[in-house]
Amino acid sequence: PYIFPNGTVLLLTRGSSERAQNIVLWRADTWNGTYTAVRSNGADGATNMGNGRVPKEDPTLWRGRRGFHALLHSGPDLTHAWSEDGLSWAWSDTVIGPPTPSNCSTCHNERPRVLLDSAGDLSVLFVAQSTGVVDASRTASYVYE
Repeated sequence: PYIFPNGTVLLLTRGSSERAQNIVLWRADTWNGTYTAVRSNGADGATNMGNGRVPKEDPTLWRGRRGFHALLHSGPDLTHAWSEDGLSWAWSDTVIGPPTPSNCSTCHNERPRVLLDSAGDLSVLFVAQSTGVVDASRTASYVYE
């Protein structure tokens, strides 16, 4: 979530069953307030992140010098979305993050998290990479600076 100085919260989640391929934007006046869905510029009023066509989940949201950003697990890789105002979003299917092994169809980059510098820009990217159900002992975490 992103919490504004006045306490207002923006939160991104994977869509409900009728919008399973979409990322939905939620807003609340306080972190423990009632969250309401905010209509955005994508399919079914969700955000325009993949626009209902590309499976994605695990959004991590932050605000930097050039607006809002989100990284998403867009199986098997990570993708990036951005917004000037946090309400209308653009999305790129360009893959970012660590490469997934070409010989593993079930390997995925999961649950991206970020560490920001003092200007609000991305400093470190944390990624968990599953290596498949056959050998879960090989699951790894990566840190990119």
